[in-house]
Amino acid sequence: LDKWFKILEIDKNTSRTGIKKAYRKIAMKYHPDKLQGVSKDIIKLAEEKFRLVQDAYKKIIENKS
Repeated sequence: LDKWFKILEIDKNTSRTGIKKAYRKIAMKYHPDKLQGVSKDIIKLAEEKFRLVQDAYKKIIENKS
């Protein structure tokens, strides 16, 4: 579970609101649609990172319940 917190750059004591805020910030940073005019390799890396961010958010929210 620690790796999920690291991906979202938060600690275990972060509130649900803080988790959501961190998720949105990082998701926007790596969202593939934000990367116009860059190589396909960079877009592919961003897509992978974006999926990791989504997975991290889901795992953390599931465990916070």
